[in-house]
Amino acid sequence: MERDKYYFRKVPVNQKYEKVYSVQQQRAAVGTAPKACSFVKLYRLGHQSMQRNSLRHGVALFNRAHFFDAHEVLEDVWNSVPRDGPSGRHLRQHVQGLVQLAVAFHHQSKGNHVGARSVLERALRNLDGADSSFPHLDLDRLRAELAPWQQHLDNSERADEKKSERKDVRRHDVPDRTAPALPKIMKRR
Repeated sequence: MERDKYYFRKVPVNQKYEKVYSVQQQRAAVGTAPKACSFVKLYRLGHQSMQRNSLRHGVALFNRAHFFDAHEVLEDVWNSVPRDGPSGRHLRQHVQGLVQLAVAFHHQSKGNHVGARSVLERALRNLDGADSSFPHLDLDRLRAELAPWQQHLDNSERADEKKSERKDVRRHDVPDRTAPALPKIMKRR
């Protein structure tokens, strides 16, 4: 009985190892030698599946308010999206918007309201038209949940400017520091 011949390969999407079988085992499974183009197609399909799983994982981390970890996972997805072709370029831009969204809320969680506001603006710009790339995500709801955050960060930024100018800030001049509810990236119904 011959032992399974395989090796482990590091996958760029999430840096985990996967089992890759030898050509002999692929021939035995298929019945004939695999064609080069079909093997590449199978690899690409597997790669796209890993991207979807990583994207789901990144969104789940974002929804649990693990913004730094969400940023790391989504950035790996962004790096794995091909740059060539118009669809790849748009998908990269839309994934970059999700990465920036996680970064914005990481900045906010650390008290960097200026950084959060500027990155949130870029995230919203990059998420324009993302409904075509992520038809399963309810991005309209996400945009609606982000509108109060833009207002909150604007108010926080103005309050920080007043403090830095060392003006006498009266209680009625201080904006409400209560932050809106954290946004969630939900599936479309």
